[in-house]
Amino acid sequence: MEATCEAGHTFLWSSQPSNNQLPLGNLLLSASILFSGASVTNILNVLNRINVSSFTDRTYRHIQSCYLVPAVKNVWSLWQMAAVREVEGRNVKLGGDARCCSPGHTAKYGSYSLMDLESGIVLDVQLIQVTEVNNSYAMEKEGLIRGLAALKEKGVQATDLTTDRHCSVRKHMRTMEPDINHWFDVWHVAKGVYKKLILLSKKKGCEQIEEWAQSISNHLYWAAASSNGNGDLVEAKWKSITNHVANLHDGHGELYQRCQHEHLDRHWIKKGSKAHKLLKECLLKKGFLKDIQKLSPAEQTSKLESYHKVVCQFAPKFLHFFYDAMHARLLLAAMHNNENCVRQQATKRDGTEKWKIAYPKAKHGDHTLKPVLDSCSYGYVKDLLQEVVELREAFPSYKAAQVLVSRDAPPPTTLKSAIRVELNVAITRHHSRFNTT
Repeated sequence: MEATCEAGHTFLWSSQPSNNQLPLGNLLLSASILFSGASVTNILNVLNRINVSSFTDRTYRHIQSCYLVPAVKNVWSLWQMAAVREVEGRNVKLGGDARCCSPGHTAKYGSYSLMDLESGIVLDVQLIQVTEVNNSYAMEKEGLIRGLAALKEKGVQATDLTTDRHCSVRKHMRTMEPDINHWFDVWHVAKGVYKKLILLSKKKGCEQIEEWAQSISNHLYWAAASSNGNGDLVEAKWKSITNHVANLHDGHGELYQRCQHEHLDRHWIKKGSKAHKLLKECLLKKGFLKDIQKLSPAEQTSKLESYHKVVCQFAPKFLHFFYDAMHARLLLAAMHNNENCVRQQATKRDGTEKWKIAYPKAKHGDHTLKPVLDSCSYGYVKDLLQEVVELREAFPSYKAAQVLVSRDAPPPTTLKSAIRVELNVAITRHHSRFNTT
C-alpha cells in the first residue's frame, strides 16, 4: 500500500516481506499446510470464511512442486542417512508392510515401509503407482523388492523380516531372499483365528466356543513367544489347545507332552462333541499349521501398524494426491515417526505413570488399558522450513526452480487408455440417462 500524508510525505507498507515478488508469508503458509498434513482446500476455505485474503489453489501447487516437495526430499535424505547410521554394524530385524491409498483392490498408490523393529525407526519408504505393476495386488511385492534393494545399497544388514502372510511376498522371500529369515506377524494370524472362532460359535451346538475364542488367540501368542523360533515346537504347542479345551492336559506329543499351567476351573468343551470336532477342523488345517511354524518369536509389527496411523494423518485415504505430493507426505510421516518413536510414558505431578482406558469396537464392550505418552515434538519442521527458504533464495523464481521438479514420476494412469476428445464434442454427445425425450 502506498500512502501520502497531508504534508506530502509518501511511504510504502506491505503486509509481509517478499522475495522477488513472492510474499514470504505465502511460502511459509504453503509449507505449513503440507508439513502439518492438512488439506489446502480446507485451509483456504477457513480463511475465506472470515474474509482473510490469501493465495489461490494454483499458487499453492506452484510453490509445492517447485520448493516444498524438493525440500522434503532433501531433508528426508539426511534423516535417512542418520537412521542408517543408527543400525550400522548390527544385524537388523526389519518389519515390512504395505498401505494402499484407498480401501479395496482398486488403489492408485501403494506404499511400502521397512522399519527397524528394535528401535521403531522407519528406514525406507517406497511409493508404487498401479501402472508400474500388473495390478494393485502386486504393489506390495514390488514395494518390498525396491525397499530391500535400497537398504542393501546403503549397507544395511537385514537378517530377519516380519510381515503379514501375503502370498507373493512369501514366495519372493523364499526364492529370492533365502539369507533373510522370513517371519509372520502373530497379530495378523491371531486376529484371523479369533474371527473364525467367533463365526464358528454362531452355529448351533457350538455356542461354547465363543468363551474360548480369546484364550485360544492368546495361546497362539504364547506358543510363538516361548519356542525361540523352533517351528516344530510352535506347531506342537498349538496342537495341544485341542486337548486343553477338553480338559486333557498331558499326552500332547513328544515335543510338548503336557500343559504348563496350574489347576484351572473352566467350562470345558466335551471331547468328541460337535463343537470340539469343528474346533479341531478349524485350528488344525494343513496349510495353517505350515504357517504356524513361521510365526515371529519376538519382533512384531505393532509399531509399524501404529506408524500407518501417522501416514493417515499426512495422507488421508479420502483425499487424492498427485504422485509427488503423495511421496512427500509419506516421507513427512516417516520423519514424524522417527522423531517421536522414542517417546516415554507421561507422568503425573506425584511421579506416577499416566494411563487411559479405551473401549475399541473389536473388544465388543470390553476395555483396553493404554499408556499416555509425552506430547509429540516437531523438530523436523524447523529443518524443512529452513530448507524451503534456502531453496527460494537459491532459485528466486518458478522458472529457475523448475530444475528442482522431479521427473521420475510415472505417467498418469489414464495416459494409455484415455481417448482424448474436445470439450465441445463431449458436450454435444452428452445425454443423461434420466432424459425423457
